[in-house]
Amino acid sequence: MPAPFSPSSAWRSPGRIARLTSRLAAKLPKNRVIPRAEFDAYVDDYANTIAGNAPLTIKAVKVVVKECLKDDADRDHDLCAAVVDDCFKSEDYVEGRRAFMEKRKAEFKGK
Repeated sequence: MPAPFSPSSAWRSPGRIARLTSRLAAKLPKNRVIPRAEFDAYVDDYANTIAGNAPLTIKAVKVVVKECLKDDADRDHDLCAAVVDDCFKSEDYVEGRRAFMEKRKAEFKGK
């Protein structure tokens, strides 16, 4: 069974990985065709979106996506749970929630 999301879409909003369902994932774009004139701006925006996430979240997404691309029997579900749990226990999680409530950009420290 394929992973319930595409790796490329996971980077855009890593906090939603756990909430995706197979039905929703079928509707997500897997690829894009970007006009040549818009390509550099699109890539810059995409990279900035990824870089704007908390470092622990980026790490967790890398681990979870890598594991989800494996056959289910080979996936390390405990590792996935641990890296996500680390995010929720982090100072960055508190900072991200606080920044959202205060309507400001979060200042993540990777802790």
